[in-house]
Amino acid sequence: MKHEMKLNDDAFKAVKAGTKTIELRLNDEKRRLINVGDIIEFENNTTLEKIDVLVTHLYKYENFEELYKHFDKVAMGYRDDEAADPNDMDLYYPKEIQEKYGVLGIEIMSVKIIDNIASDDLIVLRESVSWKKINHEQIKKALDHTMIKISVKNNDKIVACGRLVGDYSCKGVLSDIIVCPDYQGMGLGKIVVKRLLEIVNNSLKPGQLFQIEATSTSGNRDFYIKRGFKYKPEIQDGVYIWLKK
Repeated sequence: MKHEMKLNDDAFKAVKAGTKTIELRLNDEKRRLINVGDIIEFENNTTLEKIDVLVTHLYKYENFEELYKHFDKVAMGYRDDEAADPNDMDLYYPKEIQEKYGVLGIEIMSVKIIDNIASDDLIVLRESVSWKKINHEQIKKALDHTMIKISVKNNDKIVACGRLVGDYSCKGVLSDIIVCPDYQGMGLGKIVVKRLLEIVNNSLKPGQLFQIEATSTSGNRDFYIKRGFKYKPEIQDGVYIWLKK
């Protein structure tokens, strides 16, 4: 799910620079819809510039006084030479409102979703999870013959990828769904698979079908089932999903 939020100029710049990694909000009905792995689109109130970030963790507290005890002030958007005072948040959320809803620390990470994968990036990710080494020529040829390819970067670092190999008509197989070990558990795999399915679904014409299969690695079958894939061992061992326009 994608959420939209606005930030003042200083806070936006700090998020873009990667120094502000905790967004402070009221834990009201709107914010309770946020989950780990969701995307937040921040808009700069001054310049109207937008940036996407990934929600990596959610921290719930009764009030901002409790929240401030657990995070570095720079991570919350303060400068090194500023004092971090939880009463600053009273300007946005009066204490009685904080007591009613509680407050939320949203841990975020800047991400860029790219509808492509560079050969070198795929090699780096395969090595990060200790998969068999495939030479650059083979990797490039594989990508050249790939229907859809997705990569995700944190600043300039490749952190996740995935691709769909198929017949360009009615059937495809997910391949190389990889998340760098240091970034696992943050919802990046969900983003990759969701984007791959979106691209296929958007390409279908009314009445068309497209089947996508996935051979999950050990322990990952439930991940695909949560993404809408079916598992019917009486029919086949792998998981699959039919997309229909």
